[in-house]
Amino acid sequence: LFNDERRKAMERLMSDRINQFASAYNDLFENNRQLMDFHADINVHVPDEFKIAARYVFERQLGSLFTDMQIASDYAKMVRVFNEAAKWAIPLKPKALQKNLAAYMEYHLDRLCADGAGPSANMVMECLKYAKANNIEIDIRKMQNVLYPHYKAFIDPTHPEHIHTASTKEFKEIFESFDFLMPPADPARPV
Repeated sequence: LFNDERRKAMERLMSDRINQFASAYNDLFENNRQLMDFHADINVHVPDEFKIAARYVFERQLGSLFTDMQIASDYAKMVRVFNEAAKWAIPLKPKALQKNLAAYMEYHLDRLCADGAGPSANMVMECLKYAKANNIEIDIRKMQNVLYPHYKAFIDPTHPEHIHTASTKEFKEIFESFDFLMPPADPARPV
């Protein structure tokens, strides 16, 4: 068998075992979540054994979230994972996060620009905030290029799309998140 065929055969053979491990880590994590909270609340180091299970669970949750990019309702789940990982000082894999966050942000940014989807803006801003807080370098140039025509419409009252971008509060927030220079506030302008 070729390497690729061997890999696929092993994946099929191992999938039950992997699911057993995943279930065991999830059970360990869920059964000790309150204890981890207690440790964090009294500023006591969360044991590494607990962190291992939590990291595994968090990375699987984020992996499934980043794989199915269309589920905007998972915003709360993503925020919870980011917040709990920070609270318990659990470092997530930065290289995997860097790639996945960028792809996820690009997808939701495209949705925002296509139809002004507010939840997509929240997803992008939360990812960007997490990346900045955890020193995960994300190349945002491509995203800024996607945003630029909307930014031009936002700042130019004569642009045909100005009313749409200026009346969508998520655009203003996303422009600020991506460090676009914002015009001074105009009391006659709806924002």
